[in-house]
Amino acid sequence: MMLQLLVNGIITGSLISIMAIGFGMIYSTTNFFQIAYGAVYVVSVYVMHTFLSWHFPFIISLAMSLFFTVVIGVLIELLVYKPLHKKRASQGIYLISSLGVYILMITAVQTFKIKYVISIVI
Repeated sequence: MMLQLLVNGIITGSLISIMAIGFGMIYSTTNFFQIAYGAVYVVSVYVMHTFLSWHFPFIISLAMSLFFTVVIGVLIELLVYKPLHKKRASQGIYLISSLGVYILMITAVQTFKIKYVISIVI
């Protein structure tokens, strides 16, 4: 039991450190705290879980998750942050737009998850 707790702690700590490194890299390059990064991380995990539940091999599921994550990141950049950058928006506007993207993405994940669970049950 102690070994399992140790392994779970190492895995959880590794995931938290990966998220912290990602937040730090984004903040150091953009100079604002992008909250939507957390939602992109959640979406990528759900995409991988979906492909794994459809019995795709692990490598293909990982590749598709990475592909969809890149596409989502590029779309967020082009549709949200690029127009704000052209208008020379303040840091507060960037933060509020990042929060809006976060809420939109988490709501979309919850909606998809509920429909997915209902389709499995039926």
